Amino acid sequence: MEITPVNLFPIGIRFSPTEVELVDYYLANKVMNKPFQDPTNRFQELELYNYTPKKLQEKYGVQKEHEMYIFVKRMLKHQKGKRLQRRITDGSNGFWKASTGEVKIELAGVLVGHRRTLVYYKSEGQKTNWLMYEYRLPDHYFVQLDDWLLCKVYLNEKEETKSKTRLNSALESTVIINTNIDIQQAKYSSASHANSNSDIQQQFQEAIFTEAPWTMDDLFQIAEYSSHL
Repeated sequence: MEITPVNLFPIGIRFSPTEVELVDYYLANKVMNKPFQDPTNRFQELELYNYTPKKLQEKYGVQKEHEMYIFVKRMLKHQKGKRLQRRITDGSNGFWKASTGEVKIELAGVLVGHRRTLVYYKSEGQKTNWLMYEYRLPDHYFVQLDDWLLCKVYLNEKEETKSKTRLNSALESTVIINTNIDIQQAKYSSASHANSNSDIQQQFQEAIFTEAPWTMDDLFQIAEYSSHL
């Protein structure tokens, strides 16, 4: 059964809020426990760090746009520290790692929020193409009733496509190299069944001059092999 993405907007209209709108409207209202318009249920409260990005995507649900907007309670890594807990707790040992410092978000010269960029890493420290923008309100903005963050999570599809292309090219190169090695080994071993050194040399020389054109690597290996006959 095909899942149809949720989209209550007219054709051609996309949900694409600015960073100012994200912090000054959606996050600010969430922190102050005030209602805000969200007819397509784009903004959800989820335990973001309980899931890998793919599992989080399943939990979030299908949307026309691929970005996930998630409200998360700020959790400190250590009780007396300032660093936030960003390690996945589902047993996968994956983690989100900041790739930039905080960037100020301003409206008419007034500071309204901060944004930090994070990248998801798998358990073995392998960098992925999953990105997160973590938004928070300024400390002096107003007295916060709840300490919420707003996280925009998405897969960088351009980089994902590049990664798959590089992987496919590497696999194709490996197949070609292995095939060439097998061919060369077959060429060299064809002379090894003769009964005497003179027979080996004669068959080996015939093989050299009757086969397809040789590369420079072939010729160097032939010369080395021939010196042992």
